[in-house]
Amino acid sequence: MKKLLLIIVFLIPALSALQAQEFSYSGQVSTWCAVHPFDPFQAQVGVRYLPEISIEKQFKKKFTLDARISANTNLVYNYFNPDTEFNFDLKPYRGWIRYSTPQFEIRAGLQKIAFGPATMLRPLMWFDRLDPRDPLQITDGVYGLLTRYYFLNNANLWLWGLYGNNSTKGWEYIPSNKTRPEFGGRFQFPVPAGEMALSYHNRVADYSSDSSGVFPTLGDVTEQKLGLDGRWDAFLGVWFEAVASYQDQNILPSWTTQLNIGMDYTFNLGDGIHVTHEALFAGMSESFAGEGTYTVFSALSIAYPISLAYNATAMVYYDYNSQGWYRFINLQRSWDNFSALAMLFWNPEQFNIYSNMAEVGLYAGTGFQIMLIYNH
Repeated sequence: MKKLLLIIVFLIPALSALQAQEFSYSGQVSTWCAVHPFDPFQAQVGVRYLPEISIEKQFKKKFTLDARISANTNLVYNYFNPDTEFNFDLKPYRGWIRYSTPQFEIRAGLQKIAFGPATMLRPLMWFDRLDPRDPLQITDGVYGLLTRYYFLNNANLWLWGLYGNNSTKGWEYIPSNKTRPEFGGRFQFPVPAGEMALSYHNRVADYSSDSSGVFPTLGDVTEQKLGLDGRWDAFLGVWFEAVASYQDQNILPSWTTQLNIGMDYTFNLGDGIHVTHEALFAGMSESFAGEGTYTVFSALSIAYPISLAYNATAMVYYDYNSQGWYRFINLQRSWDNFSALAMLFWNPEQFNIYSNMAEVGLYAGTGFQIMLIYNH
């Protein structure tokens, strides 16, 4: 709440000074009900509202100043037989101001930073937590400064600096020290029939903030991440994401590695069946690519537009280590500003995938979810 008030106090006057040409207010209301009908019976009912203010000012078509402010407010009721729980949360969702030209932009504030070609099992999920099963694609932002420059040959350079983020992001289990700046960058460049990119990030993990007792108290630990990814589109769409992460400590495994290999293809059946498959190889070891603990996941997504109004999606994950299957079937009906969704899921009771996300418990076990969405 305090950060939201600071964004409003400092950003609103800046927006007013722009004497903006375009001012818009929009929002999204969503409500859902998820039920696990089998013993033990569990249910969750919730409502979320995402209000958003956007302001834009163009200066003789040479550059643009724009800004966005939005909040995430939700009320959730959980029933865990026989216990019940009410949760209300109000927090800033986005709050940034941006200066941009046709080839350059700089954006400061609370923002989403996401990149990489993978869609389901993403090693480059460094700053967001976009869940492919979530139809709303909601993810918390990070506080920081992002600059991007676009070269005329379609290459682009990203540079970022983050500060004041005290929650875990991406695949992290330990948050960063919010008083120590994080920094990194990404260079994406064209190659024959596709594109590749090299990414880097440096942060200080704050192990002293862990109160669960799962991790030793190591204090501040420097972490460095290096990522390489590429995508090619020919007969098939093919991509990969590879990340190596090193932490400067000698109690837990120092190296974490992840490799995603994926492909997609649209079959010419009916209105087109889009099939995506990804495999993720991940592990922890004392030395780079050395002996350690490794896991393998695969994911398959099949999407079919039944009509202009109806869409169906099926997703299947498989955990080769535990031999666990994760299954989701989603049917969506859309109108102009309104959508209705129904999801069936049949999963293990204990999630081994996306286990660092608080929302995974909603889809554990077997059950269904109904969601209504209104955009204004």
